[in-house]
Amino acid sequence: MHLIAQNDQLVVQTPCKINPFLEVLARRSDGYHDLDTVMIACDLCDELIFTPCSGKDLLLEVFADSTWIGSRKSYKGLDLDGPTEKNIVWRAVQRLSEELAFQSGLRIVLKKRIPIQAGLGGGSSDAAATLVATQLLWTGKYDAQLAAKIAAELGSDINFFLEGYCDGGWSARCTERGQDVKPFDSHASNAWILLFPNGGCSTKEVFEELNLEVGKQPNAKSAEAVIAALNANNFAEIQSAIFNRLFASAKRRCEEVDQLSKKLLMQNDLGPHIMSGSGSTIVIPCETKECSGVLQRLKSRFEIPVYAANAWSSKSIQQQVFEINIQR
Repeated sequence: MHLIAQNDQLVVQTPCKINPFLEVLARRSDGYHDLDTVMIACDLCDELIFTPCSGKDLLLEVFADSTWIGSRKSYKGLDLDGPTEKNIVWRAVQRLSEELAFQSGLRIVLKKRIPIQAGLGGGSSDAAATLVATQLLWTGKYDAQLAAKIAAELGSDINFFLEGYCDGGWSARCTERGQDVKPFDSHASNAWILLFPNGGCSTKEVFEELNLEVGKQPNAKSAEAVIAALNANNFAEIQSAIFNRLFASAKRRCEEVDQLSKKLLMQNDLGPHIMSGSGSTIVIPCETKECSGVLQRLKSRFEIPVYAANAWSSKSIQQQVFEINIQR
């Protein structure tokens, strides 16, 4: 996340994430699942603008800021025109206010560019930025332990966006519910082609479809293999190591994912593909030098949005918060 001071505002660009590896280990007693997954932050971003206001009123405004947000068939508008109290950004602010026993006037504008119900963690990234930026505006400092605590309560991916940065890169192996984050320094220079089906996936439904299979399927692939391939910048190994346990479940629950995957399998010049998170985004690893050609072929063959993503290379959110404090 890249924080920029603009007069009295904080402008935050919040990246998406992809999962080149995702295994579901077991269902937990709390209803969640233990995971073993690799996450990489990429440069498709939402934007949040935080503006301090007089009084104690909180205001959240959400806008679609890309063509693929409003065109998704299963998109129900919950992030844009649904109840404000259900928005994860709003919930993050409310929990922070409770923990700090403090609230000051704040206007938040969220410009959505990351598709929802897409397995890209857009909402989690927005929540992580909110926990950091709001602390800065309300207290003038950042408490990492407090942010991590609230993040673990609100969602499984938020901790990655708070803790996954490592030496200029933003990649990590995440276990337990996803909140145990172990960053690693990835040297991979490949791009990731993102294809957005017209339908989104319900995380709850995809996991429900998987429940009968958890722990019963042997898997020859591993997070270690993906990380080794990324660290070696070995594109052939990256292609062979990608895996997502939820992919089959999502294809059974989401026709758009199933049909797109079948069409991609019939293309002989695109290489293997995978799904990110619980779907519905399909991801194709691509060598950087081949990216432009692959992107054009996909756009000519499929009537859906396609995006060429690169690994995020900006500073960590904590570094940016420190710089803003120094400036002020």
